[in-house]
Amino acid sequence: MQFPFACRWPFVVVAVLLVTVFTGVAPAQKPQATLPQVYLDTTWNPPVGGNTWAVHTAAQFSSALSASVPGDIIVLDAGTTYVGNFILPSKSNPNNNWIYIISSALANLPEGQRVSPADASNMAKIVTANVMPALQINGGANHWRLAGLEITTASTQGCQANHNPPINCFTYFLLGPQSGVTPEPDSFTVDRCYMHGKHKIDLTRAIEANASNFAVVDSYLDDIHYIGAEAQGIFQRQEGTEEIEHAVSSRKPLRA
Repeated sequence: MQFPFACRWPFVVVAVLLVTVFTGVAPAQKPQATLPQVYLDTTWNPPVGGNTWAVHTAAQFSSALSASVPGDIIVLDAGTTYVGNFILPSKSNPNNNWIYIISSALANLPEGQRVSPADASNMAKIVTANVMPALQINGGANHWRLAGLEITTASTQGCQANHNPPINCFTYFLLGPQSGVTPEPDSFTVDRCYMHGKHKIDLTRAIEANASNFAVVDSYLDDIHYIGAEAQGIFQRQEGTEEIEHAVSSRKPLRA
């Protein structure tokens, strides 16, 4: 027997309701975290057989960054301040050798032990005095390791003291590449470093980790803040491999 089309609607509605009820009571699937896909070896393994650059001034530091080759070590004086916008350039590196930039008192900062602000006296200090990074990573740069460094800002740019409320001086970030650089930087390790802003100087990020194989270990990131915008200790804008091990990042109130 054929029912008119209009008479079949009640059966359709009932069927839809039953499907909806049984679908609604199905237990929700708990999201499963993806396990690490890549292992980054951050073992302390300083180069041997290359040059060791002992640099005592900002000008010498810039020269060493430019003239050094993979397999070299650049040693900065603990307790000395190097002011500038320094460049980590791309270098020919077919064997994937590292360049280490270290403090002369690195022996006082044991490997595998996270540093704190109390360790600053054993670190060389690298400071930007403007909105640009203290250490800029160029496109194609690779295999640089920073160890035992304090990296911070003393920017005098962007301030508007007469604004209501006052606008702090600021720096965009302390370490990393500018947006969209090519080729993509690769293989950077920040090891036992103290990176921070200041109470009255805003800092959008400590690290722009826009590179492949970027590791931050045993380091301390502090006082990262920016009025009216998000601020991050470590930020990665594009897909890449990043490892954070035994590092701490914190922020403080913008104003007392």
